[in-house]
Amino acid sequence: MQFIKIILSSLSILLLFYAFSCTPANEILNMSSSSRLSFSRDTVLFDTVFTAQPTFTRRLVLYNRNKNALNISEMSIAGGQNSPYSITVFGETKTTFQNIRILGNDSLLVLLNASINPKQQDLPFIVRDSILFNVNGNKQEIKIIGWGQDAHYLRNQRIRQNAVWSGKKPYIISGILQVDSLVNLTIEQGVTVYMDINAAIFVKGSLTINGKVLDKVNFRGVRLDRRYENIAGQWDAIYFDVGSKNNKINYAHIRNGNVGLRIGAPPDKDTIPELVVENTIIENMRFRGLISFSSDVYMTNTLINNCTQNTVACLAGGDYTFLHCTFANTETRFFTDEPAVYIANFYRLPDESVLKSPLSLTMINCIVWGDRANDFQVNSASDVPAQWLVKNSLLKTTDNQFNNNNNILNQRPRFKSAFRSNFQLDSLSPAIDKGLPIGIITDLEGIVRDSKPDLGAYERKK
Repeated sequence: MQFIKIILSSLSILLLFYAFSCTPANEILNMSSSSRLSFSRDTVLFDTVFTAQPTFTRRLVLYNRNKNALNISEMSIAGGQNSPYSITVFGETKTTFQNIRILGNDSLLVLLNASINPKQQDLPFIVRDSILFNVNGNKQEIKIIGWGQDAHYLRNQRIRQNAVWSGKKPYIISGILQVDSLVNLTIEQGVTVYMDINAAIFVKGSLTINGKVLDKVNFRGVRLDRRYENIAGQWDAIYFDVGSKNNKINYAHIRNGNVGLRIGAPPDKDTIPELVVENTIIENMRFRGLISFSSDVYMTNTLINNCTQNTVACLAGGDYTFLHCTFANTETRFFTDEPAVYIANFYRLPDESVLKSPLSLTMINCIVWGDRANDFQVNSASDVPAQWLVKNSLLKTTDNQFNNNNNILNQRPRFKSAFRSNFQLDSLSPAIDKGLPIGIITDLEGIVRDSKPDLGAYERKK
């Protein structure tokens, strides 16, 4: 009997040894107090987070570089339940997790979110916290740093009386913002307007933008992640509806939408501009920078670039003046089969009917450039009046009718770095000193033009 007990005991030991020896090394728990986790970053940074708005997720990867498994006895946000930050692991979101095991030479993805309470102040404020880890009594810390920003929130709002936007607190537009007829919305210098996905501004009355050379009014998408910095199509457009007039935009930066400015006015008997645009940048548009139907537009010192269709499309006639403007579609991240600038006194509708009205175009001291052979096109129907004066401009075009009036055809303008959206002229540009003095004293950056101004929106710094 005693012999049988000894045999059974020996078998049990052997079975335990066998089971232990068959356990993969990466599943065997490492109990050493010197064991540590490695991390994909030592600090989790949140760019500006709008208060009272959910943020976009940040990722942190935990690495177990040991051959054996590690048990995280506790992973927690230092600020606890009062922290604006939270952790998501395995689909569960909270501020504290316990007993999370990471196999040897394996990793774990941790997601972080922020929800920051308003502080009723204009300027951004910093919000700090950290994630604490405890592995076998060994404590580690990852810092969290975010910038909170209070904002004015407008969702499907209708402005029924004159309004002025000012200050450093940004405006966030979701849905449609409508400016009623006979109502003026004024946006003062330094204001930033963040446009949510598919957000748009419809102006039935008038819009006045009063930026300054060093304090522009900015329109951009609401996503602040760095990878969205130059992505088109993040919001819709600024529309000027039928009847809208006396619109003035000065020193604005409009970027990353579908269309920058869209204006459509019925043909009228005067040439008073419904829209005046000066000292403005429009860029990274999914479709067009400016599209106009039968309207009167006056534009100076303006750069429009990186649009997947036209930088400028003036259709169905109208009266247009472009002075010291740069229209450039040279971005290599997309392909377009449309000219950088297209102007016509007609427009064919989807039902094959055609809108027509008289066309008048004046273009002086401008640059029109792109990747196509013919990036400047003016077309006219013979049964509707059309006239144009294009002079002292650098054009990329196959139309030899513009080979006069001191125009420069098909000579590369030699921008400093079009790929980096720097459309200033380098020292060898053929556009230097080729302009007419037409009374526009300073350029887009406030540089004083000399007696022989350069073409385009920028005067080269001597």
